[in-house]
Amino acid sequence: MWYQSVEDVVSFFIFILTGVLIWMLMRRPKGIPPGPVRIPILGSTALFTGTHPGEVLTSLQRQYGDIFSIYVGNKLLIFFNGYEVFKEAFVKNAAVFSTKASTLITEKLGQGKGCSADRINWNPRRLSELTELLARWTKCLAVFRLLLRSKFKFRRGRLCLTSFRGR
Repeated sequence: MWYQSVEDVVSFFIFILTGVLIWMLMRRPKGIPPGPVRIPILGSTALFTGTHPGEVLTSLQRQYGDIFSIYVGNKLLIFFNGYEVFKEAFVKNAAVFSTKASTLITEKLGQGKGCSADRINWNPRRLSELTELLARWTKCLAVFRLLLRSKFKFRRGRLCLTSFRGR
């Protein structure tokens, strides 16, 4: 009968529409590093292997290289492995990476402030934070140097221990 063929056609179009929708949700946007296949809503399939997360990330690095991406739910995470890759991304291209994703912790605790805030004045704030960090590090180094001088003496060009555990 003709109504059976209409049901078949409707079923066929629903099947095609579902397939296209799943394909659109699973495809990777342009410019995103390679990574494992993702399941819409759940995230990347590599997360469901049942092994330790460190082992999963190491195997993904071996498979996709030093830069790869995974989805946790609908959130995209991009991983950088290696000093040179990290330096290239965050030092040489600092302006590109100046905008950071907003998280619940940064919104509630930071209130949009701090050196990682997504603001127009991120560069002066970053420089002032680095200057303060360097000043504190220099102060700690001076204290460490004084501590070493109190424990060690130089006699005739040799380093000698003056006291050890109160002796």
